[in-house]
Formats: sequence, C-alpha cells, structure tokens
Amino acid sequence: MKSLLPLFLAVLLAGCASRTTGLPAPDSPVGYGWTLASIGGDPVTLPADNARPLRLQFGADGLSATGYSGLNGFLGRTNFDGNKLKFGPLAMTRRGGPAELMQLENRYTAALTSVTAWAIRDRQLVLSAGDTPVLVFEMEPPRVQQ
Repeated sequence: MKSLLPLFLAVLLAGCASRTTGLPAPDSPVGYGWTLASIGGDPVTLPADNARPLRLQFGADGLSATGYSGLNGFLGRTNFDGNKLKFGPLAMTRRGGPAELMQLENRYTAALTSVTAWAIRDRQLVLSAGDTPVLVFEMEPPRVQQ
C-alpha cells in the first residue's frame, strides 16, 4: 500500500496543475479569449473593487469582436487580412462609473480603433498601430465544454 502513495500523490498533483502551461501558442487570435495586460506599454491595473478583467474575443468567423472595457461591454466588426487587422466602429453599452475606470475604458477603446496589425508572441496577443504595440493581451485558458 505504501508503494502506491507516491503514485497517487503524483497523479493528484498533475491534475491540479495549470492546463494551459503545455499548450502551444495559437496561429490566430480567432477563437480564443484574451485578457488585457497593457495599454501603450503601461500595465493594466484595476481598482480593487473591480473584479472583471478587460477582455477581447474574436468571433469564430473572424468578422467580429466582443469584449469588456472596464465598465461596458462592446462589439464591433473586424477585418483580418493576414497579420493586418482593422476594427470597425464599436457599439457599447453606456454605463458610467468611477473616473479611473472611465479613463481606462477610453484608453482601451481608442487604442482598439487605432490597431492596424496583430501578432502572437509567447501566448500574448500584441495589437499594433503601425510598428508601435498599443495593446498586449494574455491568452485565457480554454473553457471546458460541458
């Protein structure tokens, strides 16, 4: 019985490990969820009372995007052409909130509309305006279908 204990513990610990560590970086941002990490090189820090991260997700067809910008949800059309990317006008809910979050939301949505290109590096989505990275996102773990 003692010889099975180390095996049991190894299996138990393997099941607790992150499921994303061994996943390769995707070839395209489409079909994945992305959490905003930085805007214009500045790390995104949320107020302690705001539990929802800023997000971006592209529709499976690659023709649309949805997300959360700190206070409001948004959606809009996208145009992928190789590694080039343009966002159309964004439709948003219009909820107000603390000035800090409103400023963050304005920076995020303004940066989205300036995007001209995308790249994936080490499981990070980098959206650029010309040669300048403006938004960096971390890939979210895949959601388990039930």
